[in-house]
Order: sequence, then C-alpha cells, then structure tokens
Amino acid sequence: MTKQRNMASESIVVMSDDEDRDVDSKMPSDSAVVIVSDDEEDEVMTITHFAEAYSVPRVSFAVRRLGLQVGPAMDLKTGYDFVTMEGRARARRIVTEMKPLFLMLSPPCRMYSRLQICFKNFARRPPAEVAADKLQADVMLEFAMQMADEQVKEGRFFGFEHPVDALSWEQPCVKKHLSNCYSCAFDQCRLGLEDPITKEPIRKRTRFMSNSPHILHFEKFQCSCTRRHKHIRGCVNLNGSIPLSEFCQQYTPQLCQELAHVVYAATTHAP
Repeated sequence: MTKQRNMASESIVVMSDDEDRDVDSKMPSDSAVVIVSDDEEDEVMTITHFAEAYSVPRVSFAVRRLGLQVGPAMDLKTGYDFVTMEGRARARRIVTEMKPLFLMLSPPCRMYSRLQICFKNFARRPPAEVAADKLQADVMLEFAMQMADEQVKEGRFFGFEHPVDALSWEQPCVKKHLSNCYSCAFDQCRLGLEDPITKEPIRKRTRFMSNSPHILHFEKFQCSCTRRHKHIRGCVNLNGSIPLSEFCQQYTPQLCQELAHVVYAATTHAP
C-alpha cells in the first residue's frame, strides 16, 4: 500500500459493521474502508487509519467520530498479553494485516516512575518481585519500540506517550527514536485532568513522541492554572478506593479529542 493516493479518482464504500476481532479471521469490516480505483477497478484495498496498543478503546472513539476507520484496541483487558510471546505475536499479526496508518503506543510506565522511587514503593517490596516486574516492563517497552520501528519502516505513523520524567525516556530503545522523531511535553491540567472529588486540577506533565510533526500540536497545552494543583499521591474513592496515579492513567475526553485531530491531520494529509 502506498502512503499517498489520488483520492480525487477514488470512491469510498464503508462496509457493514462486524465485531469479529479474531486474529485469524479477515479484517473486521467496522474498521475497514474499501477503496476502488477508477484506474484499477479490480484492485481492492483495505485501510485502517488508527489503532492503539496497551490500552482499552479510548482515543479510538474520538477518531471514529471524525469519520476515520479504527482497528482493535490491543490491551490485556481485550485479550492481548504483551508479556507473553503469544500475545506479542498476535498483536504483530494484527498490525501486519491491518497496517494502521497511525498506531498509538502507551505501555505501562509504573516501573519507570520516579514517583514510585521517591515514595520508596519499590523498596517496600521483595527485590525478586520488583526485578520480575521490571523485566516485564522492559519487554513491553521494547516491543512497543519494535512496533514503532515497523510503522516507520512501512511509511506509517506511530505515537508514544509516557510521563515526561519517566525513566523510560532514558532507555536506549526509546532514545533511538527521540533523536529521529518529534516530541513535545505538555500539561494534562490544560486538557481537563482533575481530582474527581475535589475538582483540583492535576498537572501530570506528559510527553508525546511521534514521527509525525502534527504531534507538536500539543506544545500549546502548557499549564496556566492559577489554582492549586492536586499532587498525584494517595487514593480516590470511586466505587471503591483506587490509587490516584492509576486514575490519572486514563485519558480525559479533551485529550482523546485533541489526539484524534492529530491522527486525522497525519493520516489524511490535512494541514
């Protein structure tokens, strides 16, 4: 599939909904667009504009609302265990078959968190347990960068997100991309992140990296709050107590919407 086509000479037909996401089946029709060229009437192609890995569907909904086609959200909760060879192979097959024009990657960042180190959370756990968790985190981070490599190699786009001060940015596999890609830091308080109980804004400074320059759209979201920020520590009671850090892993609707516009611009060559 070439990266650019003469869209003026093509007609688009959206196939009917079909929720079958089995890896060995054909590409699901609710994430497919059939392009029939006037010049090549016998050629049928399938296009998936967006897919996300290490996450349940979140940005996908916003991307679909813009009229683009999305692939499955690949996450442990949706049946993709990236710690196992089988889970990684399954995700790789999906990406190889669907060829998403933009693949969003957000592997777990807990084992790279400076907050975890600052609060000595790792020191309270058995060293062998911490080492095992770190190994799993390294496997998932390395695989995320491998998928990013494939996207670049095939002329497609990827996005990667982690907290700006995460130690993952110092890992060789990530630093290799930083030197060849676009990256920008921004504050999530500008995109609606707040304590769900007290409504205090939560800054959570975050960094995006991508081989698309459109990711620099997020540079404008720098904190201008005049209110006190909520520190990411302790728990929040939402139908049960969960760590505030876990709550902050979710993307706000505003963040999803802004990222969807980046995907749209990157995959449709919009200005």
